[in-house]
Amino acid sequence: EYDTKLDKLQQKVDDSKNEVNEYKEKLSAANTTNTELSSQIEALNLEIGQLNQRLSSINASLAEMTNSSFSSSSSTFSSSSEINEGDNKSSGEEQIKQLSK
Repeated sequence: EYDTKLDKLQQKVDDSKNEVNEYKEKLSAANTTNTELSSQIEALNLEIGQLNQRLSSINASLAEMTNSSFSSSSSTFSSSSEINEGDNKSSGEEQIKQLSK
């Protein structure tokens, strides 16, 4: 009877050891996965940083192009206004000449 109880207790100890070993394996696998994911996250963060730099550069170029385009269209508008003024003056002068005839 004593041997039977001892055998049962030994079996429980062995089962517990096996269970602990299974948990250790699962924990080890989870740690490996966490390490791999951390590496991937780090690589993605670096890539995001590079993309943000490229976006900043593109935005700066767009702003420069917009300012340049605005300056160009502004000077074109101003030139066309001067031409119109000149045309208006000459047609006004012609009308005065014709009226004074």
